Amino acid sequence: MRRELKGFIPVLIVFVLLCSSGCSFLKNNLTEEAVPPSKELVYEKAQDYTYLVVLDAVTQVPGWELYFTDEPTGKIQVYDTRFKEIMNTDDRVVTIWVKPLARNKTVVSLDEASRMKLRSHELMDAIEQRMSRVISQIIKPPPQQKPQVSATV
Repeated sequence: MRRELKGFIPVLIVFVLLCSSGCSFLKNNLTEEAVPPSKELVYEKAQDYTYLVVLDAVTQVPGWELYFTDEPTGKIQVYDTRFKEIMNTDDRVVTIWVKPLARNKTVVSLDEASRMKLRSHELMDAIEQRMSRVISQIIKPPPQQKPQVSATV
């Protein structure tokens, strides 16, 4: 019986070391992907207008669906439809805040707990792209057509 254990113990030690190094590797990779830098977007627009643009932006992101909205408080919650784990359904909900800083100045940010969630940075990127498109359309006036002169004699 002792001979059998002598061969088994080194194999067990190697197995435990491989498993622990593999788990730490996976944990580090998931953590780097899940924790985006904290990003706050500030716009020179009124809160209600910014809220509508943010709402439109998050509904256009594939894999995310609207979960809850409250315009007076500026709260938007969306959930990740690609999330497969049934036991942790709360982990798939991301909260976005649209809060006024001044009369025509608004800040858009992720909730503190939502910053740690996987793929939450996709939403902020989509909001940033949508707002920049909307702002550029406002700044650029539509091209004016030259009036047609009729040559009637």
